[in-house]
Amino acid sequence: MHTGVGLNLDGNDVAKPASPVTTDRRESMHGRYVACAEQRVLHPPVIDKSPTRSIHSKTRGGRSIAEFIHQVSNHESFESDKANMKVALNIVFILAAGLIAGLVLRASRQNAPNEVPEGAVVFTNDQPLDVDATRNDEPSKPPEDEAWLSRFELIERSGRKVSSEDLKGRPYVVSFFYSTCPSICVSQNQKLRELQDEFEGQGVRFVAISVDPETDTPEVLREYATRFGADKDQWLFMTGDLDYIRRVGAEIFRQPVDKQFHTERFALVDAAGEIEGFYSWPEPRQMDKLKESIRGMLDDQT
Repeated sequence: MHTGVGLNLDGNDVAKPASPVTTDRRESMHGRYVACAEQRVLHPPVIDKSPTRSIHSKTRGGRSIAEFIHQVSNHESFESDKANMKVALNIVFILAAGLIAGLVLRASRQNAPNEVPEGAVVFTNDQPLDVDATRNDEPSKPPEDEAWLSRFELIERSGRKVSSEDLKGRPYVVSFFYSTCPSICVSQNQKLRELQDEFEGQGVRFVAISVDPETDTPEVLREYATRFGADKDQWLFMTGDLDYIRRVGAEIFRQPVDKQFHTERFALVDAAGEIEGFYSWPEPRQMDKLKESIRGMLDDQT
C-alpha cells in the first residue's frame, strides 16, 4: 500500500498513510494506460502517407473518382453531339428548301407559254446542241418596202469631208471600229485588208467609221491606217460627232453602235447607194458570198 510523506514536529520526514480515494484514482488511471498500450500494440493505426487521394478512392456516393470523371466526360460528349446534330439538321433543311424552290421555279417556267417568232430557232438545255443549226451562212437583207438610206457626211482621215453622195457610183463596204480596240477591230480590219488585196485597183471601196471619234482624230486615223496598209483612195477612215455617228449606224446602216461598241457585220452598198445586205465577217461562208456579191456589182459596171 502506497504511503504519503509527512513532516513531524522535529522537522523529520515521517511516513503518512495515503488517502483511499487517491489510491483508487491512481489505480484506475494506471489500468487505462495499460489497456491503451495493449490496444496500440495489437491494432496499430494505418497511416496514409500518399500526398493525394487515389483515383480509385470512393466519393460520398460510393463511386470511385474514375467513375465520376467518366460520367462527366460522357455527359459533355452527349451535349456536344446534340449541338452538332442541330447544326446538321439546319443545313439539311436549308438545302431541302432551296431544292424545292428550284423545282417549283423550273416547273413554273416550263408551264409558262412561250411565244416564239415564226422561223426563229430556240436553243435550250434539254437537247444536245446541233452545230449545223447554229451556223448562219446566209446574209440578212433589208426590207424592200423601207427606205434605209439618207444622206450623211463625215470627216475622212485626210481631213476632207466625204458624204454619201460622194460615194455613189461605186459599190462600197461599210464597217464600224475604233483604234484602241485590242482584238475584235484588229481581226475585222485584217479581213478588210484581205478584201482590199483581192480587189486592188478595182472599183469597190471600203469605208471604216470610228465609234470613238473623240480619240480617233484624223491624225490618229492616219497613223492607224498605215498599220494595215490602207490605200488612201480605196480604203477610207471616217470620224465625226459621236451622236451623229450613232444616228448614221442606226438609221442608215441599221446597226446598233455606241462609244467603243459596234457589231461584227459589214454592210454592202451598191453603186446607187442602196444596201444590198449585211455580212458577218467571222463566218467564212458569208465572207465568200460577200466577195461574190462585190464581183457581181463590179461586173454590172463594166
